[in-house]
Amino acid sequence: MSTAHLLHVVVGVIYNAHGRVLIARRADAQHQGGLWEFPGGKLEAGETPAVGLTRELEEELGIRPRVFEPLIQVVHHYPDKSVLLDVWQVSEFDGEPWGREAQPWRWVAAAELAHYDFPAANLPILKAIKLPRSQAITGHAANREAWMVQLERALASGVQSVQLRSASLPASQLLSYVPDAAKLCRAAGAPLILNSRLGPLPQLLEQPCDGVHFRREDWQMLSRRPLPAECLFSVACHSADELAAVQALDADVALLSPVLPTRSHPQAGPLGWSTFAQLCLAATVPVMALGGLGWADLPMAKSMGAQGIAGISGFWPE
Repeated sequence: MSTAHLLHVVVGVIYNAHGRVLIARRADAQHQGGLWEFPGGKLEAGETPAVGLTRELEEELGIRPRVFEPLIQVVHHYPDKSVLLDVWQVSEFDGEPWGREAQPWRWVAAAELAHYDFPAANLPILKAIKLPRSQAITGHAANREAWMVQLERALASGVQSVQLRSASLPASQLLSYVPDAAKLCRAAGAPLILNSRLGPLPQLLEQPCDGVHFRREDWQMLSRRPLPAECLFSVACHSADELAAVQALDADVALLSPVLPTRSHPQAGPLGWSTFAQLCLAATVPVMALGGLGWADLPMAKSMGAQGIAGISGFWPE
């Protein structure tokens, strides 16, 4: 997708030491006036996003970002303009924020952001803020005890979420693991996601899980979002058309694959990082990279527009 016609805006999702996020209220006379937003502004000619972000936060809030990384890029078309929101997550900054443009602002817990009205272009950002940066997809183990040991190892390595799936175990057997798996995941602060191949949705929602990942053949049968807002709704996608289709379902995240060649699907042609980045930019839902990836690929994935990475062999070595 060409971005030449888009208004390039840099945006900072700023965290304080207590994990709260800074939001500011747009002046009534501004475009999308009266709504809350994440601070930022238009990139000036010749500026890099990092330079533009630093300038905007100094001008608006009197702070200078010190530690920041890409979060998401969002293309949105309003009736009167089209924007590219280049969003960065700021975890450390110098100075104390204050409204240098007399704008109201406040620190808000991430869970409370849903109570504020944001411009439509900000909605993917709200989803991205809540997402983990890594996901272990469970694989094979010799028995239940070995499987639990593998899960403990995956969590100890730092994965931030777990998707329960195994092609080598009967669904009924794997579902019997869920209560113990949920205890381990919650102790580690990692959401537990169940794969839709494990059974009918009502049965899955009876389990102590935090969401469901829908295979392509399962989500393509849906006409609307099948999960309550508090459950993570994840979908498998492999193309631009599929990423466009899940917009109507209000999915929280798409696992886009395969980025690189994989052992599990050797017949599938990999997207490669260049195509992956183009698909991320065109997507209206946050994207995680999947396929042939491990911890070393996380910086690349983020730089290409992904929220993070997911994988089997990279996080669940057999």
